Amino acid sequence: MSSRILTRILEEPKWVELIRTLEPAVLARLIRHVGLEDSGEIVALATTEQLQKIFDEDLWRSDKPGQAETFDAGRFGTWLAVLLEAGTGFAAEKLAEMDEDFLTMAFARQIHVIDIDALAMSMSARRRGGSGLNEDDLLEKALESGLSQEFDGWLVVSRNSHTWDSVLTSLVALAEEDHDLFARLIERISHLSTETIEDNGGLYSVLSSEEQLDSEVAGERRDRRARVGFVDPDDARAFLKLARGPLEEKDWITPGYFKEFGGTATPSTDATSRPAGSKASLDRGHGGLLRLLQEAEVVPRDENPVLLSDSPGNKDPYHLIRGALRTLGGAEPALLGRRITELSYLSNTLIAGSSIAERAFRPAEAADAVLATCTLALDSAAPDLREVDMVSLFRAGMHLIHHELTRPLHQRFARELKLAEGLDSLIDVLEQLEIEELKALLEEVPRSEGRFLSTRSELGEAVIRARTLALKASGPQD
Repeated sequence: MSSRILTRILEEPKWVELIRTLEPAVLARLIRHVGLEDSGEIVALATTEQLQKIFDEDLWRSDKPGQAETFDAGRFGTWLAVLLEAGTGFAAEKLAEMDEDFLTMAFARQIHVIDIDALAMSMSARRRGGSGLNEDDLLEKALESGLSQEFDGWLVVSRNSHTWDSVLTSLVALAEEDHDLFARLIERISHLSTETIEDNGGLYSVLSSEEQLDSEVAGERRDRRARVGFVDPDDARAFLKLARGPLEEKDWITPGYFKEFGGTATPSTDATSRPAGSKASLDRGHGGLLRLLQEAEVVPRDENPVLLSDSPGNKDPYHLIRGALRTLGGAEPALLGRRITELSYLSNTLIAGSSIAERAFRPAEAADAVLATCTLALDSAAPDLREVDMVSLFRAGMHLIHHELTRPLHQRFARELKLAEGLDSLIDVLEQLEIEELKALLEEVPRSEGRFLSTRSELGEAVIRARTLALKASGPQD
């Protein structure tokens, strides 16, 4: 399917033109669907603005949901290789238009830069003084056997042999495209390299060490993402911990988010439905591309935002919340926008700070989980959303889950639930499906039979079922 969608797009001139109009989040998902290494022809069509926003999402990774994200230097090397497929001039042009702090940080993770004259003077002074001979001999051997290149009195030394060819080619192209920018980058990276070398006992000992992520660039990225609705993983974990605690405890995290974001519109992530304007622009451009992207699940099929869509009659388990939102929209559209923004914030918080089935939440799953938790707090009473905000409802639902299901079970069955973390230790006691069921019931937002709990009766049944499974797990272990 990934090769077919690429072929179909490239065969249609009108579709090719539309690539530049795609929201960056949609284009990023299309590239992931095709595979970055195979997306050179699509990347060649992207604008610098699209690439910068895609980099904010694609180049930062965490080992598991909720952990702080760090810059993936290897992935940046892959992106350089893909940009170069479109030509060295194209790659240099795109790089020259990007933020200089970002480029400095990204290339500093790939190379060390050494002032050759300063290095020679330092080595000569040590030798005249009779010190440093062994270190200098080792250094010379390391440089001779390693990957390096001289540029106008600077020695550029590779930190990653796998990305060296792409990095070197990019630097040469950048020097030709914008020599002043290239010179500033090299000088700044040299300064960073000098500080790292001095802090780590000399050049030889640092040639194979890992440099820490540049916190300033990470902070700028965090601020950019916050302005369009993303939640920082540290803040997400802190809020979810707060939500499990006493309801009277002050929430200092949410006001900080809305102060940064502004709270004037729904965040342009797809926690609610899709990146703003992406589907509409495709509709205006060419419906065939829209249908192709929908088939590949790059763009959602549903016209309506997930948080407001509904099933016929009362089959929708969240009809209380959704009905109240629609009622509010008819009376106070501006306040509806605020409530939708709150739901988006909560969905993004789950995506950034929690997990489902040992992986990150997908946007539609996070939206469902938020609605279920808010509905659980209400159960049978329709809320007046003019008086109560969605964050308060969510906190009430999380508090209920934690105090009636999660905490009592962990206190009473701590040993059994710890064993349940290792499937091999319980496979003879519980069936595989029972183990997965127990885990789903004890997730941050619990599930039963694939659905998030949204009523008090479902929560009560989940408590009984989890106790039964935990007791069964303890039998042969006694």
